[in-house]
Amino acid sequence: MSEAGDNSIIGYIVKDSDDENYYHAYIGSDGIIDSNPDSSFMFSGFTNLRSINFGNFNTSTVTKMTGMFMSASILESINLSSFDTSNVTDMSGMFIYCENLKSLDLSRFNASNVTNMEMMFADC
Repeated sequence: MSEAGDNSIIGYIVKDSDDENYYHAYIGSDGIIDSNPDSSFMFSGFTNLRSINFGNFNTSTVTKMTGMFMSASILESINLSSFDTSNVTDMSGMFIYCENLKSLDLSRFNASNVTNMEMMFADC
């Protein structure tokens, strides 16, 4: 992807080296991507995605992450260490049905404004 049309890469997807039916996503590799304030269901239903690595993905204006990774049932790893969640109020169902999730770093999550975390990890 190159919004500027200058061959800069802001995100890419590669096939899994062990099984080419699955993929890995890398977001924000060469530039900053500003996420929508309502990022609900952004990666919901990505059933062939094994991992997501967020580089320069700006989430500072996001207020809703409802179902953001919902039903990404093959997803094994998500690196969210770059997420700024200080303005998020809704994380309900964020990881619902992510039944193969093995690695998730939430150490930098700021949930001080979150009012809804209902079923955030249901069926994981």
